[in-house]
Amino acid sequence: RVSQDSAYREIIEPAHARGMGVFAAMLLMYGMLTGEDPNEIVKRRGIKVQQRDLQLACDVREWAMQREIPMLALALQYCTNDPRISSTLVGASSPDQIIADVKAIEIPIRDEDWRELNEKFGIPIRWLQ
Repeated sequence: RVSQDSAYREIIEPAHARGMGVFAAMLLMYGMLTGEDPNEIVKRRGIKVQQRDLQLACDVREWAMQREIPMLALALQYCTNDPRISSTLVGASSPDQIIADVKAIEIPIRDEDWRELNEKFGIPIRWLQ
């Protein structure tokens, strides 16, 4: 498993420096970052995830809900805002999911919220640095 920090350090930053395109995939973590309760997603789908990843998904979801920021918007925009990511691959199983993804990309998220996300959870916000 490649951690987020090591992915940036060992893959994304060197690829970007060489002018290579970087595609982000699996950004919804098996559905855990769609806005539904991550515990329910894991239980319903029978997927195995690291406890720390599940806890982080739950904590970020709660934080986002308190600020009325849709988790789907947060997850999608996290990738699409980073200029080093050439393309974000979003899987969808229905036209409704595609429509929801497009709407989520258009929801404004304030820089202050991104900074707080970084401060509270240690999630790097590369495009604001």
